[in-house]
Amino acid sequence: MTDHDNESSELKLSDQNINNQKVLTPEQEALQQLAMQLHRPPQSLAAFSHLSVDQLNWLTARVELICKREDARLRDELNQAIPKFLQPLFLRRLRNPS
Repeated sequence: MTDHDNESSELKLSDQNINNQKVLTPEQEALQQLAMQLHRPPQSLAAFSHLSVDQLNWLTARVELICKREDARLRDELNQAIPKFLQPLFLRRLRNPS
């Protein structure tokens, strides 16, 4: 096999890889981003498929903001409820309950 044959076969493989990849519309990409933010499969958010990209981006931003606020609230409550020196043990136990 010559160098030219190797190059042409590599180009064919890369073309096949490009053709095998699904091209997502901006709406599908926004819906996938929202699904990732919610830790849900994209199919479970089919009811939101009628929303525009701007609406999905707004919703994703709101979910992110609410998650950050909830994390901060839970951290504050943890700081108030459990002494600082016990927090690492408590958190480790929550992450690995076995």
